[in-house]
Amino acid sequence: KNTAGSLEIELFEGEQPQTVETASREWASHVLDLLGHVRLLSARFLVCVCERELVGTLEGHRVYVVKRCVVIPIPVMKSLDEVDRRVEERYLRMLTDFLESSGFYYSPTYDLSHTAQRHAERKLSRTGTYTKGKWSKPQPPPQPLHKTADDRFFWNKAIAKDFLERGFGEWITPVIDGFVSIERFQLGPFAFDLLIISRRGCKRSGARFHTRGADPLGNVANFVETEQIVLFEGSASSFVQSRGSIPLLWTQKGRSVKDIKPVPVVGDAMLQSSTFQRHMTDQLNHYVEQVLVNLIDQKGGEQAIGEAFETYARLFKHPSVHYVAFDFHEVCKNNKYENLEYLLKRVSDRLDRYGYFLRDSRGEGIHMQRGGIRTNCIDCLDRTNVVQSVFARYMLKKQLLAFAILDGTDPEEMISESPMGMMYKNIWADNADVMSKRYTGTGALKTDFTRTGKRSVKGAMADGMKSATRLMHKNFRDSQRQESIEMFLGKFSVELFDFDRNVQGGEYRWQALKGTATKKPCILTIDFNNNVVVVYTLETYKKKVWPLSSLIQVQRSQTYHRLLALVFDQMATSKFFIMATARAREQFVSVLRSQQRRWGSIEQLAPQQKSLLDIDESEGRGGVEKARPAIEHGGKDLVK
Repeated sequence: KNTAGSLEIELFEGEQPQTVETASREWASHVLDLLGHVRLLSARFLVCVCERELVGTLEGHRVYVVKRCVVIPIPVMKSLDEVDRRVEERYLRMLTDFLESSGFYYSPTYDLSHTAQRHAERKLSRTGTYTKGKWSKPQPPPQPLHKTADDRFFWNKAIAKDFLERGFGEWITPVIDGFVSIERFQLGPFAFDLLIISRRGCKRSGARFHTRGADPLGNVANFVETEQIVLFEGSASSFVQSRGSIPLLWTQKGRSVKDIKPVPVVGDAMLQSSTFQRHMTDQLNHYVEQVLVNLIDQKGGEQAIGEAFETYARLFKHPSVHYVAFDFHEVCKNNKYENLEYLLKRVSDRLDRYGYFLRDSRGEGIHMQRGGIRTNCIDCLDRTNVVQSVFARYMLKKQLLAFAILDGTDPEEMISESPMGMMYKNIWADNADVMSKRYTGTGALKTDFTRTGKRSVKGAMADGMKSATRLMHKNFRDSQRQESIEMFLGKFSVELFDFDRNVQGGEYRWQALKGTATKKPCILTIDFNNNVVVVYTLETYKKKVWPLSSLIQVQRSQTYHRLLALVFDQMATSKFFIMATARAREQFVSVLRSQQRRWGSIEQLAPQQKSLLDIDESEGRGGVEKARPAIEHGGKDLVK
């Protein structure tokens, strides 16, 4: 930083990677905010905001949407050969494509990752109560945004890690991904601000069919917290609800590109209970009570995952968790969306009891929201969007009544007959489209109902086009989009493997093939010096690092003696490796067992399974000989 407090970037002179917006002098001279940096093969690349648009103000705080980012190489670059240069340019294109398709929001002075209620609760814990014009505790100085941001929605935390750890957190601007709408409305003589803020979770984010269900830690795919805020004469009211994939271990990938709608497959029952419990514990910690509204089909392909969800919800037996099943497609078939009133009647008592957050102009909470609705369908998009808009409209009337903006005679008629009625529907439809584009690449289905209150032939035809586009994305685009999301979120790094580096004491390496279908050559390492498992993929230069403490299960196939499966707590499915020899696989397990007592962080080391995969030894030979020569020491394929 210079003395004026702004970030100065020295541009590299000489040859630079030629990709979209990469190292562009024109845009680099207009850097507004810093998100972090990404390490690639030749250099580290700063990710900066160079164009933004004002969405509106939230109680005096400016809120921006990021319109354009620039990727700038830090001026320390290695020379690359032609192959390595092409690999780096591929990752740079992925990064820039991801930044262009994302919807990041931020405020330089306000933490968008927290709800109004969490802001009030944090303020109360710091300052105490406000009586007779004084706070009961001395008011401490405000903390920087990167220290207060909710990790569930702090999207650039991974790429900002080095700045945060080295004490340069003030350079970093935390951003959320999702949707923000700020509109001024007039109802009769009263003017007020209405905000809709949707925060997409980053703990388990990805493309539609690549990221389903939960991981063993309880983080779920497509998790979104949506807040509806009413601001009136210095006071504020807020209603919060959430959505997220069914919190179990399950997948939905299909067997071929022809599978338009693959059948969901429920995973191993061994970890399901703990996965569900971890997710619900986290929900209860954040939202106090929960009504689980499950909208999936109770017959057909969705039946099995729906029954599993209900089973674990019933077995959870928590007084603050309530399960409600509502077969959306069956109840609302033939476009009878007025039947959603039946669902609203089932949960309205809970909505009334949970209430909404309300605070006065001094910032003191008058009453708190003490529970929330968690809605899901299979995608947590189209059906979920429609239902959440119904819940939100129900609570909006109560929020406006609390401020006496509505008089209580016929609040629904007052809203519907005003210009606000149509604008409110459009805001929720816009929110639905954004949530869907982030997860599937297309806008949401059924938004004609959200915008107009009824379904139409034109809307049904538009839905057909969107479904066809989703199928194309599933088969041809989602794999790369998943990879770009994981790179931005720090799930893997990109670097050259140093074959000349001597193996240190406490470090073990094996040659293997990753995956039973792709069979990509990789180096599998156990590093007891740093207590990590490292997988380096040779073709793509990807390096994934897992703490040993996150390794919760090791499985060996009894029918295919070179096959090994590892389960980590951030993965919903097993990671398969075909070792160079059966002996190498046994050495891997032996090394873990020999260190287990000293280290003691593997929760379970599974015994040999009767059959992990129905696979013949010959099926694994296709790519083994194509891998790089075995890393050997003393004639062995295990190196210590």
